Amino acid sequence: MDDFDSIRASRDFLNAYNVFTTSIPAGFLYIEDASDRLFWEGLVKSICPGRYRVMPYSQGGAEAKRSLEREYVNLHQDFIVGVDSDYDYLCSNRNEFAGELISNRYVLHTFYYSRESHINSPEAISEILECFHLHKYPENQLLDSLGKYSKTIYPALCLFSWLHNAEWQTHPENLFNIAIRLPEGSRLLNDDLTVNENTIDGVKTKVDEYINTYSSQVTDSQGYSLHLKQLLQQGINKENAHLFTDGHYLLDGILIPSLKMVVMAGQNQDKDWVEKNYEGEAIGQRKRQVVNHYKENCNTGTLVFQCTAYHSGPFWQRITEKMRAIISEP
Repeated sequence: MDDFDSIRASRDFLNAYNVFTTSIPAGFLYIEDASDRLFWEGLVKSICPGRYRVMPYSQGGAEAKRSLEREYVNLHQDFIVGVDSDYDYLCSNRNEFAGELISNRYVLHTFYYSRESHINSPEAISEILECFHLHKYPENQLLDSLGKYSKTIYPALCLFSWLHNAEWQTHPENLFNIAIRLPEGSRLLNDDLTVNENTIDGVKTKVDEYINTYSSQVTDSQGYSLHLKQLLQQGINKENAHLFTDGHYLLDGILIPSLKMVVMAGQNQDKDWVEKNYEGEAIGQRKRQVVNHYKENCNTGTLVFQCTAYHSGPFWQRITEKMRAIISEP
């Protein structure tokens, strides 16, 4: 560490810098990218308002986390980081930094794959589904479909995390990510918002192919059994396995398209409700009200962006527990 890094990592320097720039003594919580700011600021505001300034460490991109990892050795109570877990939480031996998520008290992480994964939690989706309809709730099986998807990919997640943890070069994450993606052009929901069993079957076929291809490389059955128990101890199970996979694909490739279907169905049902409950010119007026409501208030991207219901979820609580442990130090 050069002299500048030594100064930057100094608690006295950081506190003095904050007093000079804001008149308030505080530490720094560095994050990967500005797009993560609201997630981590939400943590600070809920646990210790004003205690940390949340700052993007770099310009983002693939190297953002790599840059933060080099700082892990310099961290202390006033110089902490918040990162996406990616596959580090599942595979703590896959590189020299992965284990720091567990062993380093000053490394906050998402536990789920990324902040996007938290939006896919049952707590968040339930709130989103309840908040947009105007007259009639659009009955749907979105949560059921995600549950089936999660159970379908769970065996592959178990196998991948074992193999990737041991030899990440031989078992790169992209092979696993491809294996659990929805078949091209398919959706989790049918047009009537029920579970698309054909899609689930298509995912299962791909998962089975992945398992058949790589399961023979598990040569330590006892060790693999212990690995499965470790995953359960970490809170990873059939019901939430999808939240520990690529959160960016889960949000953009699965959840958003499904939510758009549900929102559109909600708009159509609200229009039908107007038809049945109003007469004459009032029908047109009320239909315009419905259209304006969905146009102004029900953009799926906005619904997702503004949702913080995941704060009640168990893995958000794990993040808060780690933060409380940091600030409770003398």
